Amino acid sequence: MADNVTIPATGGGTATPVIATDDVGGVHYQEVKIDLGGDGASSPLLRGQQPAANGIPIAPPSDDTVTVSVDITRPADATAYAAGDAFANSTTAPTVNGFQLTGVARGSGKTALLTDIALIYSNATPDVVGELWIFDSAVTAINDNASFNLSDADARKLVALVPFVINKSAGNNKVCHLGNLTHLCTCVGSADLKYLIKVIQAFTPASGDILTVRAKFARLD
Repeated sequence: MADNVTIPATGGGTATPVIATDDVGGVHYQEVKIDLGGDGASSPLLRGQQPAANGIPIAPPSDDTVTVSVDITRPADATAYAAGDAFANSTTAPTVNGFQLTGVARGSGKTALLTDIALIYSNATPDVVGELWIFDSAVTAINDNASFNLSDADARKLVALVPFVINKSAGNNKVCHLGNLTHLCTCVGSADLKYLIKVIQAFTPASGDILTVRAKFARLD
């Protein structure tokens, strides 16, 4: 069977227009041109690269990027941290399974790109030098001020290690921003990542200090 279909004349008419088709195994698939014009207007899409005004308007999915914010409120004490201690929200019962970065990927087995992190510390006095340890799934929580020791199993869940120095004054707070990060993180068992914080330089906190972690991710699949 040949390509194209001729429409027979109807009623009293004599016109017999030809409709462009592609014959595939005896079945005609109509060939069409793309027109981007609005109601009552025509604006054909042309072959080849076009200026933005003449191209197909493509918008990325609205959930391609996500910002996750987590507050860690340390215990009501002013116990000094030594280098190598954990920073957490309890000396006896810190958040189970590690602190959670919720919904950074589209699901278990999906990958997100960590692009940047803002850290805000509620106490303007000390500099806070530490590391953000990010895991693909749940890990054993570590008590505040306890030595930062991981089990072999938890260490194998590590997907990113991000050092930070919070030393920029913001009035009542100190802040830092870590940009241009390129850490690929694939989630396991959920769409979430977990993290723990290790203190690298000794400092003395105040009771109930709050460390806010604001992490931005690009969802890749």
